[in-house]
Amino acid sequence: MTQLKSYLRLSLCLLASIAILACAPTPDEWALEKANLQGDQAIRNGYTDNQTKAVVGLVSLQNGGIGSCSGTLISPNVVLTAQHCVAPTLNQINGGVDCRRTSFGKAYDPSGLYVTHQVQLTQNPSDYTAAQEVLVPPDSSFCGNDVALIVLAEPIDPADVQFMVPRVDTQIADGEKYYAVGYGATNDSGNGSGLRRRRDDLFIECVADECPSYYSRDTEWMGDTGVCQG
Repeated sequence: MTQLKSYLRLSLCLLASIAILACAPTPDEWALEKANLQGDQAIRNGYTDNQTKAVVGLVSLQNGGIGSCSGTLISPNVVLTAQHCVAPTLNQINGGVDCRRTSFGKAYDPSGLYVTHQVQLTQNPSDYTAAQEVLVPPDSSFCGNDVALIVLAEPIDPADVQFMVPRVDTQIADGEKYYAVGYGATNDSGNGSGLRRRRDDLFIECVADECPSYYSRDTEWMGDTGVCQG
């Protein structure tokens, strides 16, 4: 899921005081060794991003499978991400989202979720921090609810990363400029994932009810140009 610098409007607030646990587990080394986490293609019109250290890679080890996604650190132990990164997407229509039918299943077990601040997703378990809890909206509908928080089992050292403050106090408008950062794939076949990339000079095309209702809800907005599967 693409992460956007400060041009992000949340439809809910789930933050609370969280107890920090020590001695957090790390991903299974065998699973990481078997996973193809290396990307070999560039995001469309994007470039490798060594600077946006608030954006982290998310690895999910669930039921013998492995997946990767992106998230944004908004505090030393809280990652903002998309709900489709931490829960299955149900009732897709021709592989896409239809707001009238598409929904989320139960969130994944946090014991199988890990984040890393490395530019490239690695196969080294020590590069990852384990999740402790996953928080999602109570409404399982996909549109308007594709957001989640991951509470980490231990904080990430502020010396290694940056934190980004979500924009929740002002409205966004058509034509505003933003950039996209993420570890996602660069084509519909899933190739090129696993490397943090950035694309600049993107603009907001529509906000809230100006956007097609079958794609989004009035708590969301759309950009003028896609950044592929990432």
